Amino acid sequence: MLRTVVQFAYTSLFGFFAAFLLLRTGNVYACILAHSFCNAMGLPRVWGRIEGVETPVAMAPEGVIRGRDTRSAGIEMANGRLGMQWTVAYYVLLVLGAWLFYNNLWTWSESANALVEFSGAVER
Repeated sequence: MLRTVVQFAYTSLFGFFAAFLLLRTGNVYACILAHSFCNAMGLPRVWGRIEGVETPVAMAPEGVIRGRDTRSAGIEMANGRLGMQWTVAYYVLLVLGAWLFYNNLWTWSESANALVEFSGAVER
């Protein structure tokens, strides 16, 4: 049930954002690009430590087997987990990205082709 509620909330918020983007830019390709980006990124991890990803043998660089030996790549792992600095960096970038999105949404979506003109004043 919780999974369904989270998915419903996420898709509803994205639907509102896509509609906002279409009205602000007047360009359906902006919505397609945003939708493609969100599909590629998925939901962000908002709790816990960041874990390493096992590399398939066919894709592994020489000397690396299934992500076990990562010293040659300069990444320290212990028991399949990345070091704490990677987790801290991830959450700092996650908060920074959310803040930048919030503060620049109106600027980044401004267009002369807007379908609806939004204003901060309420008219009566």
